[in-house]
Amino acid sequence: EAICYVDLERGCTLVNNVFLATRGLRREDALGTFPTDVYAARIVKGLEPHLTRVMLGEEATYERVLRLPSGEERWVRVRLTPRRDAAGIVRGYYVVSTDIHEIKAAQAEVEDKERQLRQVIDSVPTPMCYVDAELRYRYVNNAFLDYIGLKPRDIVGRPVVEVLGEERFRQLHPH
Repeated sequence: EAICYVDLERGCTLVNNVFLATRGLRREDALGTFPTDVYAARIVKGLEPHLTRVMLGEEATYERVLRLPSGEERWVRVRLTPRRDAAGIVRGYYVVSTDIHEIKAAQAEVEDKERQLRQVIDSVPTPMCYVDAELRYRYVNNAFLDYIGLKPRDIVGRPVVEVLGEERFRQLHPH
């Protein structure tokens, strides 16, 4: 994890090697600086809402693509945590960045596979549905919607017994 601490008066006072390496900074160039000193204006603009939240004493978490010094782009999850003094006044904030690139890539792959599967299932003229282990509808195809006469919002996420009714559910559900 990349870690940094920014004091609101003195700038960056603590930074680890991972933070430096992933941002292409040298320790002497990072210490004593603020985000506005080291990041491009467009990046600072994207950080502003999160920095504002942390300055107000709230933790802020966001995800963004980080361009490494090599030019490679990686997804990171960034958590900003305020540090308060004894009086409760925010005096600085910690920045912890976690590389989540593999997670994002896996999510994108799953979403793509789900999209492909839905295209295939929607092209099948036979009513089809996916029901999870908790017996809730998770997906229904167009033929199923036509057959049952309901809209997706009236089915997806709801328990099968609610949609079908008790009697019909008992007929279909194995004992």
